[in-house]
Amino acid sequence: MNKKILIIIFGMILFLSFTLAVTLSDFEDYSVPLNITYPGNSNATLNFSIFKGANVSSATMNLSGNNRLCYQENTNSSNEYDGDFCEIIYNGSYYYNSSAFSSPFNFFDGDWGTSSTLTEQNKNTTLLINYTKPLNSSGAYWFISKDITYYTSSGGGGMPPAESVLYYTEDIPQGCFNHDILQFQIIIYKGGYTLYYYTYCWNGTIWELMSHSLPSWAFNEESISWKFVPTNLTIKINNTQIFNQTGDYTTSNQTSDFSSTLNTALNNGSCDCSTCVLDGDNCIIPFIFHSDTAGILEVSDLDVTWSESTPPNLSISQPIGEKQSTEISYSVNATDNHDLQTCKYWVTRGASLEVTNTSISCDNIMTGVFYVSSQNTNYTFHFFVEDYSGNTNYSNSSFSTSLNAVIITPFPSGGGGSKIIDQTISQKIKAPVCDIRYPIFTEAWENFKQQMNFNNFLKFLNSFWNFGVCKYTSSIIPLNIEQSVETE
Repeated sequence: MNKKILIIIFGMILFLSFTLAVTLSDFEDYSVPLNITYPGNSNATLNFSIFKGANVSSATMNLSGNNRLCYQENTNSSNEYDGDFCEIIYNGSYYYNSSAFSSPFNFFDGDWGTSSTLTEQNKNTTLLINYTKPLNSSGAYWFISKDITYYTSSGGGGMPPAESVLYYTEDIPQGCFNHDILQFQIIIYKGGYTLYYYTYCWNGTIWELMSHSLPSWAFNEESISWKFVPTNLTIKINNTQIFNQTGDYTTSNQTSDFSSTLNTALNNGSCDCSTCVLDGDNCIIPFIFHSDTAGILEVSDLDVTWSESTPPNLSISQPIGEKQSTEISYSVNATDNHDLQTCKYWVTRGASLEVTNTSISCDNIMTGVFYVSSQNTNYTFHFFVEDYSGNTNYSNSSFSTSLNAVIITPFPSGGGGSKIIDQTISQKIKAPVCDIRYPIFTEAWENFKQQMNFNNFLKFLNSFWNFGVCKYTSSIIPLNIEQSVETE
């Protein structure tokens, strides 16, 4: 039978290397996604625990990239979205070169309802704007809004406010984004009564054209949203790569089956891979998740199906030897196994079945009692165990009852009926004679005769037979014990 790991344990190991190490809480429920927050170029190590003797037949997990945007305006109306995660640097500058550009500061005052424009025909102006790039950003979008008649509240989620006329988004070329200072240039020209503009970014060599706009009459605001998304994502187990994707990771994927990689790390129960840790019967295998940039990766639905071929170890310590009663105690150990499913015993007398198959709750140590019918008889006690992977084990022991074994018969019990009746149980035993130096036995015998508490007395007496305290006479005592039992 195969097993699925539906609960997984994740921990954190710090590595001394060129990358950062991410601190994570334990992932204790497979149904709840785990978010890995990368502060920048970093590794996150998640520890996976599995039975050391497992043979993995399939293993997958789901990954989702979270494209977090952090919104910023240029100077006096900057607004960082989502707390300190973005670490926005509020440095920047603004420049224009024409007196014909009216109300120029309206273009970056944070008020999306005010505007700037060229007031004279056949004029042009150049606007220069720069931003200081946050350390761990993986990209950015530059926004220019124009021709707005009114605006609403902030758009949230790292976006500019929502307006009645859409803003225009400039996806910044990588050559420009690679610089710590992002520089933008807008050239505005007024021909007749219409404004035209061109946008550029500095790529270190030239002003690279980004777009050429449609006619416009006014410019309201500009802003930038920084992208924080995992890039060049890789996942390794035992220095073997099980997943990778180049560039921004903004999609959702299920990994390919990495069961063979897990089996190599387990190495038939040795758990001896370079980063593995053997913890009792479990092997702890590190999963290393890497991103080149800051961002959030969601890990969910780790689904590992496995089986194991190691049978449970089984030993019987009781019953063995000669017994002085027909009430027989058993004690069985089932150790060094993984999740027992079935435990049962039966007793035979030669070729005859004395005690039928009896299932009991599985545990490392199992104890109880059963009853046989005869004195001076040889018996065999049989025990069977099976784990959830279908591995089994069987053992047996031999015991006998002595010539004068006390015959103990368990009181019958009802089968679930509702009628209560009084029933007389007839029993005959040999009268015990105990050493008078142990008056407690005489007292117990007298109490037994008065109260007819037959089973309790014999259990009490049985514990002292092996010490020679009591012996039996040849006289037979008939007993009539009234017992209330439930019958159908």
